[in-house]
Amino acid sequence: MKRIGLLLLLVSTPAAANVVSWDYIVAIDPVRGKADIELTVTGTNGRLGLCDDMRHTRKSLSRVVEIVGGKEERPLALDADDEDCFASLAPVKEGIPRRFHYRVDLGDLAERTGDPDWASRFGESYVVSDMALLMRPEPKTETATVTVGFRLPKDIEIATPWEELPHDADQEAALTKAYDEYVHGRFEAALEIAKNNVLRRYRYDLAQQDAGAYIAIGKLRTLGVLPIHGGTATVTLVDNPHQPSDAALLSWVKSALTITADFYGALPGGKVHLVLAPVRGESTPGVFGTILHRGLPSVVLMFGANASDLSFPGEWMAVHELFHLGNPLMTKRGSSWFVEGFATYYQDVLRARARLRDRVVMWSDLHEDFAAHCDPIDGRSLDEESQHIGERHTYQRVYSGGACLAFRLDVAIRQHSEGKASLDTVLAEMYQSKRVYSESEIIAALDAAAGTPLASEHLKSTRPIPWSALEKSLGIQPKSKDAVELKDDAPLSALRKSIF
Repeated sequence: MKRIGLLLLLVSTPAAANVVSWDYIVAIDPVRGKADIELTVTGTNGRLGLCDDMRHTRKSLSRVVEIVGGKEERPLALDADDEDCFASLAPVKEGIPRRFHYRVDLGDLAERTGDPDWASRFGESYVVSDMALLMRPEPKTETATVTVGFRLPKDIEIATPWEELPHDADQEAALTKAYDEYVHGRFEAALEIAKNNVLRRYRYDLAQQDAGAYIAIGKLRTLGVLPIHGGTATVTLVDNPHQPSDAALLSWVKSALTITADFYGALPGGKVHLVLAPVRGESTPGVFGTILHRGLPSVVLMFGANASDLSFPGEWMAVHELFHLGNPLMTKRGSSWFVEGFATYYQDVLRARARLRDRVVMWSDLHEDFAAHCDPIDGRSLDEESQHIGERHTYQRVYSGGACLAFRLDVAIRQHSEGKASLDTVLAEMYQSKRVYSESEIIAALDAAAGTPLASEHLKSTRPIPWSALEKSLGIQPKSKDAVELKDDAPLSALRKSIF
């Protein structure tokens, strides 16, 4: 008989007046790819909804109910006033805990999205967004205390960025009693199976729920905790079959983390949760990466399961993704020309500075990108392309076009400041300020540093960009479409050398 993760209800006592708590218990069956979630809300009364802000998750949700009187299940209907929420209409007495249950089909979600921002599957292991699992009560109380518990088979591991709470034997006994009272006679699985499962509980909060995090569940192995510039990075491996050695993987991420910390003056976030996942059949070292950094930094890097150890040193994807850890917080998502474009510029600049790649090769890579994507296509500006990137799928144009703007700004800032500042300086100051920026504020800061409305004009331009003339003045001489040679007798060759 296969061992599966089973759900235990969290037993709560009536909360003190004005004390609100949300307590999640997530039971995972990794073999079938199912997650059963119980949410107990205490300290509230009146109308309460369960809301899901992940547009792809709804199709993978089922059995959304409120548990009334300890055993009766009342299905929740979609809220007529809010399509993201299910509404509870059950009468509530003040101080009585509210209990909800729902199921997320992780297998279905992973099959439909294949993206850790929702769910990705690696054999019988998963990397998922916490927001795909944890529906939020609405209205929410900003002072609510929140905990999340995971009930897993003993041979299944979990990795999160959150603080783990100590084991509580009394609570474990209460959970077992609640399970027996609620599910006795409802499921074929025996209580003994639940006793063979492990409960891991974590401290959570509303700010972290808004920020999001990646959770790895399944066959995992910790590769170590890396000290980086006064911070730490905990590296967890999804331990499916793969060729790269632990040493090669650790060296890969440590190099990229160190480059990032050197740039910003510290490891952004101070404590990074990093998950490595092998992609079957791939020989490319860096396959795909994604980060969340508004709260506790959380990173997923996918690598080729068939990649050789020798292919990792100097690989670009890890540098690109980890550079995002220091991106300034913004009032809204978007601005891909800035977020992705500047990371595309620095993935080459920083590798060249660290001597991970030859500087001629790096200038050649940048030149090839600029030649293909710096100028507007069909009269569409970089700003317009960035605003519609998701609809038009013009990712390369926006990423490389943004890199071209970063290049022009870096040169302009160095000239305007007479070498006392650079684009590095501006971005590091934005990170260190810890403030939230609007896109217009970022553009204004870039223009001010350059001493000219370069960013404003470049973003709106529908005409060819003078990037090639700038290259020539720096002594970057094209030899072919994808190769350059460097001339040290050019007017700005010293400035070029100061970049890398």
